[in-house]
Amino acid sequence: RNSQGLVDDTLNCKFRDFSIVKVLLPQTKEEQTAIARVLQAADKEIALLKAKAEKLREQKKGLMQVLLTGKVRLTLDHH
Repeated sequence: RNSQGLVDDTLNCKFRDFSIVKVLLPQTKEEQTAIARVLQAADKEIALLKAKAEKLREQKKGLMQVLLTGKVRLTLDHH
């Protein structure tokens, strides 16, 4: 029910809109391979960053547990 009115606000993309778009393609196998290597490196970097983010979330969860249960006391240094 809340979506009424949103239909008019959406963009319509039809073939005629895309048929005028020029797409550049690699001209050689070497160029295609070079592009693939860059994309693979980017995918690897993304996977590593996701894994690092997950480990940091786990570390945060563990730290929050020990702090909230009182197993570890936090001391603040007032300078």
